[in-house]
Amino acid sequence: MNAIATPILRELYDAAIAFQSLAPWRWMDNADLFAVSLHGAGQTYYCTVMGALHNDFGLAVFPGEEGCAGLLRLLNDELDPESLDPLMHMSSLSLTFVDRADLHHRDYRAIRSLDLKFRGRNAWPVFRSQHRGYWPWHLDEAEAATLAQVLRHAATVATFVRDGALDLRSVVESGDVVTMTLRDGRWATTLQPLPEMPEPELPRAFDRSHLRDIAAAIGYSEATWEVDLFVVPARIQESRNSRPFAPRCILVTDEVGLIVDAHLLGPLPSIDECQDTFVAMLERAPALPSEIRVPRPDAARMLLPVTKFLDIPVSITETPQLDFARQNLLQEAL
Repeated sequence: MNAIATPILRELYDAAIAFQSLAPWRWMDNADLFAVSLHGAGQTYYCTVMGALHNDFGLAVFPGEEGCAGLLRLLNDELDPESLDPLMHMSSLSLTFVDRADLHHRDYRAIRSLDLKFRGRNAWPVFRSQHRGYWPWHLDEAEAATLAQVLRHAATVATFVRDGALDLRSVVESGDVVTMTLRDGRWATTLQPLPEMPEPELPRAFDRSHLRDIAAAIGYSEATWEVDLFVVPARIQESRNSRPFAPRCILVTDEVGLIVDAHLLGPLPSIDECQDTFVAMLERAPALPSEIRVPRPDAARMLLPVTKFLDIPVSITETPQLDFARQNLLQEAL
């Protein structure tokens, strides 16, 4: 933990112990979405219980509209939970119960400082904070206080579900979410519409004269490029106690699998930064390609404003040469 005051730390572990004793994963799963609105926080937290599949037991909490959008993409199978996609698209707080062997030494020190004892499999509480583009990390004090409150009220919702007072699944299917709100010291249960999915980021206007100069200087070839922007499974820390991030890479190969160019970016590059990087790659190339293939729609969205101006067609399809080069590149780098 990151220097969390003892009273807040104890409140957090007490809430986790109570949640573990309730064990709501016995009657809830990750499709049972609900929300908690904390008075004074100005934020709604979207929650889902983990453990119905007997793997990770606990609670995942997604803050605000951005957090909910990432969760809905995961529940709608738009993100692969076994890949690094959620790392790029989701911010969350979480409680999971793990084995002693899986406990980080910082978590163990926090438990010892409170003179707590846990035994058995999936019994040791672990709290994590995840920001988009970053690896899960230890909670700070504000996050610990928030998660303690959300855990208490998630237990209340779970009790309502167990006793038949709430049917969360039918509510979510209607486009609403059950929301617990604290008003004048009392909890009110209301139905709120699910937030709308945010619109994709739009690029700024680019320098068309610069693209004309590139095309005039190097011309076009008959080559086909395969291009992708992907997460590199590496942990980069700027200092020992800083939150580690996962860099992103723009990789370009030709139709025979040779790497044309590659460039590392930070954890959350803007679409403008990605486009500027791609234009620099075009400038370094011996000639412009006649066609570009990408594996995913978001990669196409990054390229299209530039490629459309240069009259280079882009198709979303399989990219076997790029996939092979990426695997070799990551094996050598990691």
